[in-house]
Amino acid sequence: MVPKYNHFILGSVTYPSTALSKIRAPKKVYYREGGVIMALITCPECGKQISESTPSCPHCGYILSTTSSPAPTKIGETEVNIGGGIAVLALGVVGGVASLFALFLFFPIGIFAMVGSCGLLGVGYSKIKGTQEVYCPHCGKLGRLEKAAENYKCPVCKKRSVRNGDYLKPM
Repeated sequence: MVPKYNHFILGSVTYPSTALSKIRAPKKVYYREGGVIMALITCPECGKQISESTPSCPHCGYILSTTSSPAPTKIGETEVNIGGGIAVLALGVVGGVASLFALFLFFPIGIFAMVGSCGLLGVGYSKIKGTQEVYCPHCGKLGRLEKAAENYKCPVCKKRSVRNGDYLKPM
């Protein structure tokens, strides 16, 4: 019995709150008050209507669910590409020297070349140092983690994880 609500929604049909006692209530009933929809469920212990999002029943204290974090995922083997890393580093150094000359000739092209060569130096260093394949513990998508990195931010779900030995543990 919920007398303070104006009406409730069952499927796509709206009923006045007085009709609630005449209809066998489903597991979830969505009540609308002032444009806000709130999902209510029945407590399995005391049988009273409670919010779906509450961790325990406010009437009897029955714990509805325990929210646990996702399980840690194993970090893959380190992949090192020394030859490719040295080649990209050399290209970055040559690009850096060329960008210094380009700065004096035509400033915007020199800046663009300098930024590009710094990017190449970073990629080459990463290839030499090594990367590891990881699966995000939150969404399960495949990603790459540098060998010495302690934190990982998934490019898909944007959630963070932390390295814990050979595992990636959700934060």
